[in-house]
Amino acid sequence: MDCVTEAVALIKSIKAERWVGFNDGNLKYMAEVKHLAPNIHVFWDRGNDTNINEDIRIAQEHGFESLVLNHEGVTPEKIAKIKAAGIEVGAWTVNDTTMMKHMLVAGVERLYTDHPRSLLSLKSEEVKAKQDID
Repeated sequence: MDCVTEAVALIKSIKAERWVGFNDGNLKYMAEVKHLAPNIHVFWDRGNDTNINEDIRIAQEHGFESLVLNHEGVTPEKIAKIKAAGIEVGAWTVNDTTMMKHMLVAGVERLYTDHPRSLLSLKSEEVKAKQDID
């Protein structure tokens, strides 16, 4: 929906820029967010067969903080390229717990899921495991 200008104005009016982010696959809308409010985070959704080099170039050009790939297109090579570019890696929509674990171990930093309790439980286990090592 083309309401970026109004949404950004509302966010600015309540001084919530540091608390919100925009997430969509529509480049026009996401670029508009960055044009209107460079300090608002943009998480740009990409498909599973996207040209990762081109996506990285565009994300850097617009100052996007994250590329969020369809989980079926996530590969170790893509993760490495995105991270090397200084961009956060995300995956959507990851509903299988085993796949969530795999993505987290592989270095995916942002997971979109319909089962947030499962993801929170995995993240909690991850924190406990790190504490046990320390």
